[in-house]
Amino acid sequence: MRVTFLLLLFLFPYTVVASSSGIIAGLVEDESGNPLVGATVIIEGTTFGAMTTSTGEYVIAGLSPGHYTVMARMVGRATSKVEMVLVEADNLSRVDFKLEQDATGSTVILVTQSRTTILRDVPATAFQLDLSEMRTMTKSTIVDMIAAQPGVVQQNGELHVRGGRAGEVDYVLDGISLRSPMDNRFNFDIPVSAVSNATLLTGGLSIEYGNTLSGIVDLIGKEGGDAFRGTISGRMGDASSTMISSGEQVFTESIDIDLSRQDIRSGAITLSGPEPLTENLLPLIGVNIPGEVTISASGQFSSSGEDNLDTRDNWSYNWMNDGSGMVKLTYKPIARTVYSLNAVGSYREHGWNQWAWSKYGEVGIVDGYLFPPGSQDYALPVLFSETGGLILNVSHLIGDKTSLKITLGTVKFQNWNRICDIDGGFIGDGTNPIFWMTQYSPPQLFESQQGFFYDGVHQNVWHDSKATVSTGMIGIDMNPNPRTRLKFGVSGKYFDLYQYNAYFVSPGNAYLSLWNAYPYSLATYAQASYRFTGGAITTAGVRADYFNANTSVFDLETGGGVAVQAKLHISPRFSFSVPFSERSIFFTTLGHYFQMPPMNSLYLQTSYNMGAELVIAGNPDLDPELTQLFEVGIRQEVDDFTDLAISFYNKDITGLVSTANQNESTSYVFTNDDSHGNVRGLETSLSRMSGNNLSGQIFYTFSIARGRYSSMLEKYNFAQFGVVYESKEENYLDWDQSHQAGTTIEYAFFSSEGPGIAGVYPLENTSASISWKYGSGTPYSLPVNESELYVTNSERRPFTMQTDLTVSRVLFPGFGKVKLIAGVFNIFNRRNISHIYDTGLFHSSGDPTGEMENPRAWSSARQFLFSAVMSW
Repeated sequence: MRVTFLLLLFLFPYTVVASSSGIIAGLVEDESGNPLVGATVIIEGTTFGAMTTSTGEYVIAGLSPGHYTVMARMVGRATSKVEMVLVEADNLSRVDFKLEQDATGSTVILVTQSRTTILRDVPATAFQLDLSEMRTMTKSTIVDMIAAQPGVVQQNGELHVRGGRAGEVDYVLDGISLRSPMDNRFNFDIPVSAVSNATLLTGGLSIEYGNTLSGIVDLIGKEGGDAFRGTISGRMGDASSTMISSGEQVFTESIDIDLSRQDIRSGAITLSGPEPLTENLLPLIGVNIPGEVTISASGQFSSSGEDNLDTRDNWSYNWMNDGSGMVKLTYKPIARTVYSLNAVGSYREHGWNQWAWSKYGEVGIVDGYLFPPGSQDYALPVLFSETGGLILNVSHLIGDKTSLKITLGTVKFQNWNRICDIDGGFIGDGTNPIFWMTQYSPPQLFESQQGFFYDGVHQNVWHDSKATVSTGMIGIDMNPNPRTRLKFGVSGKYFDLYQYNAYFVSPGNAYLSLWNAYPYSLATYAQASYRFTGGAITTAGVRADYFNANTSVFDLETGGGVAVQAKLHISPRFSFSVPFSERSIFFTTLGHYFQMPPMNSLYLQTSYNMGAELVIAGNPDLDPELTQLFEVGIRQEVDDFTDLAISFYNKDITGLVSTANQNESTSYVFTNDDSHGNVRGLETSLSRMSGNNLSGQIFYTFSIARGRYSSMLEKYNFAQFGVVYESKEENYLDWDQSHQAGTTIEYAFFSSEGPGIAGVYPLENTSASISWKYGSGTPYSLPVNESELYVTNSERRPFTMQTDLTVSRVLFPGFGKVKLIAGVFNIFNRRNISHIYDTGLFHSSGDPTGEMENPRAWSSARQFLFSAVMSW
């Protein structure tokens, strides 16, 4: 281990602040408002500090996210101390001091810092996710918490943020993306206990962020401390959680998205503190590692749905087993220098939940044939997902005001589908694509008139998807004075991509795709921020992104391959904020954002493909998808714990991927749509932070999302019904939800609080929270009428509404504390429409289940969940 540390020191002599750090800055004045020159400002318990300039200003950079105590002192003046100063990733926390005359200089004036965060270095809409207090036990993952935020619409297992398509939000852990480039989805169920800070950014994004259109979830991995701490938790009951599907697949039947599973059993453990090897074992043999080494390790597992029933006791083949973990090793050899190595991993397997196979285990008669009960375990694919990666951050503050940022990471994403062979293993193991065309002969599919299968094997016989992304980033963050902040940086990514897919239609007729690709991207950025007298802040930056598909396409004129031209895009961004009172700011931001389409749409079937009609191929020459965002808003700090926020936004969207008929044949190719989409909305929220007797949030949003195609496959899917469909730009998008409203209210009694009897407080350390969310109806389309063109999304579903309840109690048994939690999901057992399987039947009868009476049309039933958390 000592060799490893020496190598790190040798390789990175000029190291950087952790990929996401914050700043404390401000002004030190006397009681008359005159600046004090040479006053000392320090962060208690650290080596960070600064002296005030000739204007009385100071800046302390390179601080990890968290709470700090800041102290200002000067000879002949009273010392002032501010506690609970919140530092957030990539933000500036403003702390001003007034030092009164005091001959002894020993008087300490203590102030508790406001916990609200209305002043940000880059003004924009952002939601700090409260990981320490899970307000509703039915929302137990980071993705679930995001789904509950204003402006987020959940539909068919996907999240749409501010009217954007699914896959337009990036999930970044310690500077490295955890979103798969194959379909731009996030399938990593990271342990919540492994994260110290989580922020959802939906407004103007900082200049470091690229390749995203609608938002960023910025996650900071938890570091170990100077003392051993830990938590152990367990959960049981029913589960209802946001599920991110595998994205739009070509030649793949869709899975019924059912978010409800019975009999969940899950557990999690977190341990953190000094790293035991360097702290205890190595010194015993005379090896002493200079500095401080800490470790934080978190892991979780869960199993659910084994009885193949959902919460309404309907057949559901969505059983799931999964586990994930994260270990973060942090080394601080000298003051202001930090090395961190983060290892993450997750594994998941679950069933193929498709209602057409629900009667496969029953006796059936089709066309006069009698079929005995079959086993879905040997007929349906099993879906596997695995993600693993390493993230290296090295940090060092150069002087007091400049930091150099370096982040290195590699993440591997894998998804595969297999059908179990009754003789062991999986069907197709050890074969090549020719096998599916010449040798594979599964049992014939027998389908009833209603569409149920009673014999045979699923057509999705094989799917393999692998993507390894290697990332390197270098950035400079300069803070020459409290008024000025400069950022510069470069980054690069290299992709190693592979996909092999087989969809079997009939003997001699299978859709096959096998391809490899090795694209790469580069980016550079520069940004400057300046704070004017009076508190106004202006920020301007520009980002340049370069993408090279690193492949060629066939040219009809030359009869050979022609290299695909690299893509270069310039993204300017500007923001401005000004306080109009001590507790209020007005802000506006204008930014250009780009995102490369999913790699599936670039490379699908470009190396090897076979199929009959309606073959679709990738296009390596696709351009980036573009969004221009304008936002204006006001934040009002009601008190030290409460914020009121109002914002309006407008998004112009161009270049989204669609499909085009190629040479008037039966083949299609992905292409950038030349249409224009628009999303505009108003968001209001009143938030009160936890830690009070009363906390929670109330919000309302109004938005309109219009465009030509809701899906990149929409035009291609119409073609399968014989419809050549050219949409109009003013169509409502599938997830357009005009009105959203919600509230979460929590009331807590702390120690010795609540009703008392003879000095006993039965409700002390008890809390109860209730969450309610309303959404107006999303649009749907009437069926195709005799292959004629028609208007999409001309009708509206009914509104949705749901109420959840959580009650908890904290006990102190003498060895830490134990928190017991009981949650009730959908208290009133309301049935909301989740999906419409036959829009014509629904339009005439109001029944969304279709001819097959698919219960997935309805949302989850009332369910209960119990949890216990022990911490020390």
